[in-house]
Amino acid sequence: MGTNVETRFGEMLFELRASKRMSLREFCRAVGVDSSNISKIERGKKKPPQNKEALQKYAEVLGILDDEKKWQEFYHSACVVNNIIPDDVNKEIIPAFFRTVAKKKPTAKELEKIIKFLNED
Repeated sequence: MGTNVETRFGEMLFELRASKRMSLREFCRAVGVDSSNISKIERGKKKPPQNKEALQKYAEVLGILDDEKKWQEFYHSACVVNNIIPDDVNKEIIPAFFRTVAKKKPTAKELEKIIKFLNED
């Protein structure tokens, strides 16, 4: 643990909780988990839950479950840390994408352009 990808979810969780002016203990009581586990997640020392229902409970308490863009970012961030493909991603196209990337061998700069393109609204 400790890389940018691994700490991103924890930072997001902390920022969302802080923006609601919710203490760690209040949040943990609301979602029914131990505060030491959430503290470790927020500090990037422990991975977030893999269970989508648990993540939905977190999002509900944080008030982002009804905001599709925030929920998707929250959920996808947890999936990335856990090396899981989110269930709302087309899993059939991913192998084709990776085969294409392996065949074309794009440069880092070209990959950055692809990522930028994919992140555009």
